[in-house]
Amino acid sequence: MKKISMIISFFVVLFLAGCSSPQTSTNTAATNTVDPLAQVKQHQTASDCWMIIDGLTYNLTSYIPNHPGGDTILAGCGTDATQMFNNVQKHNAQVKAMLPQYLVK
Repeated sequence: MKKISMIISFFVVLFLAGCSSPQTSTNTAATNTVDPLAQVKQHQTASDCWMIIDGLTYNLTSYIPNHPGGDTILAGCGTDATQMFNNVQKHNAQVKAMLPQYLVK
């Protein structure tokens, strides 16, 4: 009888030890996030021009030849160009309505 008690006690201790050990979970979503600005900085030339405007990333490479301001658009390539874009008075609602076609998804 004493032997059975010891065996049961042994299994109870093992069970409790397993239940009380903390389970660690890893949040891989936090470690796999992509910094949009770091990504945009890789596209800073006239032949590969991305920029952030109002928190969204646009690939404006194909628009560069059509830009009415000429090469001034190149200053925004590879940057968060929000302030630069919003400071241009000619960037009205009609211009802003063109942006979605260049959105990087």
